[in-house]
Amino acid sequence: MREDDILCCGGCGCYGMAGEFFTTEACSSPCQSRIVQKNREKEKKERELAVQKQRREARKREKEAKEALEKQQEQELRRQQRQQQQQMEDDDDQEAEQQQQNAKPRLPYDSPHPWLDVDKGFSWSRYLECTNSRAAPSKLFHEAYPTAKNTFRVGMKLEAIDPEHPALICVGSVVQVQGKHSSSIINNAFVYI
Repeated sequence: MREDDILCCGGCGCYGMAGEFFTTEACSSPCQSRIVQKNREKEKKERELAVQKQRREARKREKEAKEALEKQQEQELRRQQRQQQQQMEDDDDQEAEQQQQNAKPRLPYDSPHPWLDVDKGFSWSRYLECTNSRAAPSKLFHEAYPTAKNTFRVGMKLEAIDPEHPALICVGSVVQVQGKHSSSIINNAFVYI
């Protein structure tokens, strides 16, 4: 570098001839100190940014590892639930087969009342099956299973709505009582509303 080259001071920003400068970057000793201080601050800031970047990357890796672990646990839980559900279905199938094998004879579907069991009488589940109906959920009733004793006796008379003509109230007779259930038959006396 020649002495007549013009340089710019990095400390104060002034211009001057290379022969008048303290170093190639500074015009004087205080400017050189300022430049060194700026470089130290810059290096410190770069180190701090590098540390922050490392911390961010470490947190990101931890988060990804945690998410992967949670996903793996969720998949394992789903797999276990599927296995349990499959086991329950298999058990239900086996139980249904066992019940079919041990089933007592029922009236055939083509009989007038196929929901009547030969031994037990009226079968609610069979009735629902034969009529393609659904039972109302027990939560709709205040007492799902009544504890009061059924006081109906065979031969008692009661009011009944004619199923073929709902506007008609008829006299009915109790024909069967079993536990809390009773079945009745409509007599031929009609009352018009």
